[in-house]
Amino acid sequence: MNMKIHCLYRDFFLFLRMISLERDVWSAFRKYYFDKHREFLKRVWFSSQKYTMKNIRERVSSIKRDDYSAIESELKIFDIEESTREVILHCKTILHDPDPCNVYLFVGFFSPDGFVIEYRGEHVICIGLERFSNFRNYDILLSHEYCHYILNKQCPRKKESLKSDIVREGICVYFSKVAFPGKKEHHYLFLNEELFSDLEKNSGTLMARLMGGKVRREDVFGSCSRDFPPRAGYYLGYRLVKDFVEKTGIDDIGFLLKEQNQILIY
Repeated sequence: MNMKIHCLYRDFFLFLRMISLERDVWSAFRKYYFDKHREFLKRVWFSSQKYTMKNIRERVSSIKRDDYSAIESELKIFDIEESTREVILHCKTILHDPDPCNVYLFVGFFSPDGFVIEYRGEHVICIGLERFSNFRNYDILLSHEYCHYILNKQCPRKKESLKSDIVREGICVYFSKVAFPGKKEHHYLFLNEELFSDLEKNSGTLMARLMGGKVRREDVFGSCSRDFPPRAGYYLGYRLVKDFVEKTGIDDIGFLLKEQNQILIY
């Protein structure tokens, strides 16, 4: 088997079921969830998200089972483990990566829906389930993160560069479209149609602003910028990749992964 799916979320829902039977919520949280997966959760919460144990205890103290009833119901219908397996195997056939791939399905606190971290000396894909309302575009999300996983393994960032990070996001958006074609374009960017339309109309201005001025990371990847709409960085990265493909005719995803600088300077 060239992948392993770690289903931590099962123990989180076990913890929720046990809340009413345990005297202390924090003790129950530790017993049924945190202590079982301490190494991974500490890596995500304390190293990646910069939370403290106090932050986690405060969040746990306010937990109500109803907060997670929607996602729990969805997971009874949606076979996330089988879907994860199918998506990863499909992506592997496109990118021809033979190495084992670890995917962690967990419930966190305000974590991104999908992200890649280094854990136990290798890159792993993490899916934080707490904010999911449905799994309609799970294949897009997971294939996007798989592309990040490959990029991090095969083409690690040599130095911090906002523009190259934008291109990397664009490649991942493009890859999810290659892997799962046929959906509306805004779905690959996790945008609604109205915001996508606005970005399309103003793409020239936004691209010139990106290339010509001092732009901060939070401006293009945040949600409170005066100069850029929300998720503009993902859109602009995708436009750079898409324009490169249309102008050069080079659509091989392997080439795009390895020659990111060509996209930026073309």
